[in-house]
Amino acid sequence: MTIHKRQITKEITAYYFTKSKNFCLRVEYNKKRDYGKSASGAQLDKIEIHYRNSWIKDELIEIKIEDVPSVIIDVLTYLK
Repeated sequence: MTIHKRQITKEITAYYFTKSKNFCLRVEYNKKRDYGKSASGAQLDKIEIHYRNSWIKDELIEIKIEDVPSVIIDVLTYLK
């Protein structure tokens, strides 16, 4: 899996998870809506799943899983 990100605004970042050429996931993360490990948790703005296309990587920066906010990792592993 490859992971990319794109800064949309100062607070909002889009994270792209590419499993294969045509199977991809995009999650928008607003750092103002991440309340840490408190009881209130966090809110993710948009989640997109693509089954038959991939992202145009011109504006994306490749990153490592360690660079992804923990709340997104929690969501991705929740049902594991």
